[in-house]
Parts: sequence; C-alpha cells; structure tokens
Amino acid sequence: MHEILLSGHFKKMAVPILKRLVEKGTSILNMLKSDFVIEGQEIVLSCPEGIQRWSIVFRCKKGLLPRGKKFTCGDVKEIRLRSLMPLRDLTNIAVRILPGEGFKILYGPLTDYSLYLLEIDFGIENPRLIDNIVSRSVQLESPGEERQEYWMHAQLRFVDVLERFFSNFSIKDLNFNVDVAVHQDIKLAVPPYFKRELEIVVKWLESRDRELKRRLSVEHMRVVRKRKAKGKRLLEILRKMQKLFSSRVFRNFVDVRRDFRYYDCLRGTDYYSLPFPTWPKFMTVISRTNLDLRKPAAVGILEYKRKDFRKAVEKIFGY
Repeated sequence: MHEILLSGHFKKMAVPILKRLVEKGTSILNMLKSDFVIEGQEIVLSCPEGIQRWSIVFRCKKGLLPRGKKFTCGDVKEIRLRSLMPLRDLTNIAVRILPGEGFKILYGPLTDYSLYLLEIDFGIENPRLIDNIVSRSVQLESPGEERQEYWMHAQLRFVDVLERFFSNFSIKDLNFNVDVAVHQDIKLAVPPYFKRELEIVVKWLESRDRELKRRLSVEHMRVVRKRKAKGKRLLEILRKMQKLFSSRVFRNFVDVRRDFRYYDCLRGTDYYSLPFPTWPKFMTVISRTNLDLRKPAAVGILEYKRKDFRKAVEKIFGY
C-alpha cells in the first residue's frame, strides 16, 4: 500500500542530524580499534527509555598489556561488558563508570583473541530526534456503523544515508498516537433527558432562590421518571460512564493489527460540556512498532469497535 521513500532530497538535512547522533559512538569505536579488532556494531534507539544503545563486538589482539583505557564520551547511563565464549558478565570487574566523563575498561580480565560484547547506553539529548528521522501518518477509512478503521504508517527517513552511517540501526517501541473519535457515538447513545437532568442538578446547586430550587426539584422528579435505568442514582450513572474511558475498559473497544501492537490508551483533552466537562470527545490510543534498515516501514490498522462501545453506553442507561 505504501512505497518506501528514499531520502535523496533530504540528505542535506539528514547528514547533520546523523552526525550528531554518531559522534559518541564513533569516538569509542576509534579508540577501541587501537587495541581490539572490531567485529561488528549496532545502534538501537529505545523510545520509551529515551536512550541510544551502542553494541560493539570486538576481539582482543595478541599481547594486550594488563592496563586499561579511559573513554571520554560524556555522561553514560549504563554500560555492560560480556565475554561471548564462554558467556560471562565482566562488567563489575572490567568496567568503571566515570560520572560526567565516560568510562574506563580494565584490560586485566580480558584474554587474547577472545570475543566480547560492549553495550553502552547514552541519553537521547535531542527530544526531536525521533521525529526528525521517522515520518508518521494516519488515514481514517470511511466509518461504518459497526467499526471504524485507522490506517497507520511509520517509516524511517534518510534510509540510504542511514545505511552509510550504520551496519545495523533500529528503533524499538516507537510510539504511534491515534485520536479515536467517540463523540458521535456518545451523542447517539446518551439519552436527551440525561443531559437535562444534569442541567437541573447544576442549576439547583448554584441557585440561592428557594422558589427556583423548589421548581427545579419538581422538574427533576419528572425527568428521573423517564429513566429506563430504574433505581440508579445520577452519581452511579456518571461513575459507570467514567469507567468506560479508563484504559482497562476502553481497551476492549479497540484492536491493533499488522506491524503495530497495542500499548495503552488515554483520555483526550477535549471534553463534552453537559453542562460541565464530562466525557472526552476522543480517546488517544497508543500503539508501538519497531523499525530497522531491513524493514524501514511499518503499516498497521487500528480498529475502533464503535457498535460495541455504543451498546456499552446504552446498557448503563438501561436500553
């Protein structure tokens, strides 16, 4: 459905962004090369944690002196060093973090020709980095009575430039937000008398006029008799309605397929006023996906089960 976009006309913009991204990793690689043979490297951007993780596989050269080397690369969040054959964690005995400066590798525990994996976590300093290298789009399909579908598309920009900088590059757990409109279904499912009941209650609470309060009380009784949900108090109905928009419950009305997976949902920021802010006009559904150089684009479908949602609202009102 979607063609992978190469980044030819974006190269001038891409190169400065990617150069800043690789500065720390490449300086570490250059320092390692003087004492080790680099067998491979990978960079992973982990979105939820806001970190860039460099993984470097290297082999010791013959006759490595029992000393160490300081790597000046700024603040390091976490670092791990493991031998691969045999598989063994050497972090505690061979690595020292130097706060604000970088880290130091002690060569004493390392042996000639052995293979090691060094993993270094840095913070993603530019909060716009992911947005600069990933394009995201959503398309709403024609809504049906029973369901509504949103097509999601995420894609790495500057693919050809990224391939020049990295042998392995990936983005993990990329957030993709879709605002799912629920206002029309609420409008259809919430009975008009309930809105009137809320208006009466608010006016009664705000008024200091005894006669007006009396007339409002009489009108309120007439409205209450129209309820199909007999015996339910106003606050009970409001509580049950609010529960529908909790992450745990609204999860039942959405389904995420293809290259994306469901993560969470949040109340939208725009609310109905009936006559005060009550329910959100939309729910923000968060899905996640992964991208890399082998699969630089992801396509997914978010399905909103609007008929099921309307039935849940109607059930609260006794329909």
